[in-house]
Amino acid sequence: MDTDLSTLGFNLLIIFGASAVAFGIAKLKPRLQAKFTRDWPVVEGTVENSFVETEGQHGAVAQQGYVAHMLYSYSVHGEFYSGDDGRSFLTEAGAQECVDSFKGQRVFIRYNPNKPDKSVLWKRMSEVTASNASSSN
Repeated sequence: MDTDLSTLGFNLLIIFGASAVAFGIAKLKPRLQAKFTRDWPVVEGTVENSFVETEGQHGAVAQQGYVAHMLYSYSVHGEFYSGDDGRSFLTEAGAQECVDSFKGQRVFIRYNPNKPDKSVLWKRMSEVTASNASSSN
């Protein structure tokens, strides 16, 4: 019986640890994007489609997460490009709220001037300008 409780405690520790790591990575992604794309030009874009996808993580303990996908398009020097921005969430409601917040919104795209098909989606211009300020610290 004690072994069963030990195993349960270990499994719960793994679950909570994996959740904390996933949450930390999800929170770190915007900061990394801001740092590495701050010098990229900005254009307006359009979210063409958005959806929530279930994401299963496999390993010692299965854990389920959700990804909000925003499929967007933008134009650079008359050429059209598209991208898929995926944002991870622990709950389906959180992912759906993210998807819903992009519907009907004007968005901004930072693109790599050397490879315009490489891009990052920003919802508001204030996020784009804030990324410049926070990245320069």
